[in-house]
Amino acid sequence: MVKWYNDLYLDEKAKKNIKKIKRTIEKEKTLPDVYLICFPMNSSNLFDIIRASDVLYPYYKKAEVTVIGVAYGKNEAIRIIEKMALEVYQNTDDFDVRGYFREVAD
Repeated sequence: MVKWYNDLYLDEKAKKNIKKIKRTIEKEKTLPDVYLICFPMNSSNLFDIIRASDVLYPYYKKAEVTVIGVAYGKNEAIRIIEKMALEVYQNTDDFDVRGYFREVAD
């Protein structure tokens, strides 16, 4: 199940197409070259980068995937993650991604 963070981090191309991206994912269609930045499923990671098409796999359908960013291309996803990690650290002196984004969302 895919949940969307209210204030998504997006690259320029994703900003223009976010409604279409969400609709396509919710209709369970594939999206080539779109990557989702999510809360990590493994507690030792800061973020997960998942191809949008991969959320159609049974593993992700059973799991709760919270999307906090969207990018076209893996390199753009990595650039967004760099900005997000820096923001978390600058504001908390820590890398508690889940805690930070939950606080920001409240």
